[in-house]
Amino acid sequence: MNLIIVDAQVLAQLELEQYVEEQAQDVAPEFEIDSVDDADFGALYRLWSGMRLLGTLDPCRLRWLVGGAAVQ
Repeated sequence: MNLIIVDAQVLAQLELEQYVEEQAQDVAPEFEIDSVDDADFGALYRLWSGMRLLGTLDPCRLRWLVGGAAVQ
């Protein structure tokens, strides 16, 4: 096989992998869960999307609080 053809195939594969990765970021954004200690409730778990807080787990009722409202 010619070296030029192999290089073109490698380049095409890399471009495809980069395209798939970019599309996956749009479809499946990254989320992060962290926790903070609260004197009244104990550990509070928070769900983040980047810098945006999506919700907090109410450990007493085991419900997610989103914008102050409980979600079952």
